[in-house]
Amino acid sequence: MVGRKPSPLIPKRKKKPAPKPQTAPRAEATPDTDEELVNRPAPVQRKKQPSKPRIKRGVKPSAPQEQLSTEDKRVLRRRRQRRRLIIRIAILAAVVTLGVVVWLNWNVLAPDKVWIWIQDLISGGTGSYPVDLSGTGARRLEQAEGYTVVLTESHLTYLNGSGAEVSRYGCSYADALMRVEGKYVLVAEQSGVRLHLSNRNKVLKEWETKHAIRAVSLNAQGQCAVLTDGPQGYQVQLCVYDEEGTLLYTRNINRNAMDVALSPDGSTVSITTVEATNGTLNTHLEVFSTTASGDALCDYVAEDILLYRIGYLSGGMVAAVHEQGVVLMDPANGKTTAYTPDRMRVLGYAISGNSVALAMRPYGDTAGGEVAVVSASGEESCCVVFSGEFRHLSGCDGQYALLTDGHAYLFSADGLDGRAAVPADGQQVVNAAGKAVVMGRNQLQMFTVK
Repeated sequence: MVGRKPSPLIPKRKKKPAPKPQTAPRAEATPDTDEELVNRPAPVQRKKQPSKPRIKRGVKPSAPQEQLSTEDKRVLRRRRQRRRLIIRIAILAAVVTLGVVVWLNWNVLAPDKVWIWIQDLISGGTGSYPVDLSGTGARRLEQAEGYTVVLTESHLTYLNGSGAEVSRYGCSYADALMRVEGKYVLVAEQSGVRLHLSNRNKVLKEWETKHAIRAVSLNAQGQCAVLTDGPQGYQVQLCVYDEEGTLLYTRNINRNAMDVALSPDGSTVSITTVEATNGTLNTHLEVFSTTASGDALCDYVAEDILLYRIGYLSGGMVAAVHEQGVVLMDPANGKTTAYTPDRMRVLGYAISGNSVALAMRPYGDTAGGEVAVVSASGEESCCVVFSGEFRHLSGCDGQYALLTDGHAYLFSADGLDGRAAVPADGQQVVNAAGKAVVMGRNQLQMFTVK
């Protein structure tokens, strides 16, 4: 009915969606005639491009890998082997070169040297030249592997190249003997029983002998020979110790002894003893093996000559200094060579490297003189003339330093390196890397030689 409202009780009818219009199927185009079907072009098909073969290194790209012949594979294998061999040879050469460099520079590259260098770099030390010595009671001055070593009444002090203190150890001996070899410094209490062995880094050992000390010697391995009074029934006793203070060798001797020297390798030890026979004073120079307890390997007797100082040269010869020159003996066969200039007397001496330096002056003169450097063969290598009053002569690693009342001279077996004017109160001198370090009464000063 028109205008009638729908009843709420009657559900609404859902409207059906309008149907989609159907499209007519596309008519396939068919050729109208057989001629069009024959002349119709065929569909174009793309050809798949063949992938390029991977070429291995060492083979020319003109030959694909799949087509390598047996000979080409052999060539490739040989090239690889040759390349590997070249690399191995290069690595081996680098390792050998590094080993040779380390071996030649072991004195600088050794672990303990590197550690000391690091310590010096970090600490730096305090002070510089001139170094005040007033009130210290300075006694001895030595050079040990780039460090200047000063022994005072109470301390052993190490100074670097600029004069800064880098180490100080307590060492108070009333009458001290001091020996330096390589990096080691030995201080002994003469007529006492105490010994003090150290290097720049630490005190290695302090120990005591059973009898009073007469003389000591040291080598670059830290081994030391000590000559003391003998036990009951003997004049002297000879003992050899290692770096730790362990006793390696001992011998009792009936004759009175003067000095002792230990060889660089520690295999032999030499002593000088004196005896009076029919009114003649004879000095015996004896060499003993530290690995055997038998008789002396060789014995040299100097009649009416007192051999008061002996030492080993770096080549193994034994040098015995006396008032008029030096005697050189080969421990292997006992042969000796003497250097005794006419009408000259010895003022001072230094044994260093493979030579001996003798400061001499003609009898009757009161000033001036000359220093002769004597080689292991007994020949004079060079002669340095000096003026003024002689004060001191020292040596280290074949380099020598001479001090007079007005000048310091630096020289070696090759000749004079230069001299410098110094104060008149100088007492001792050392050669510190081409400069003269002079110890006076109150100061330690460094001078450049020209």
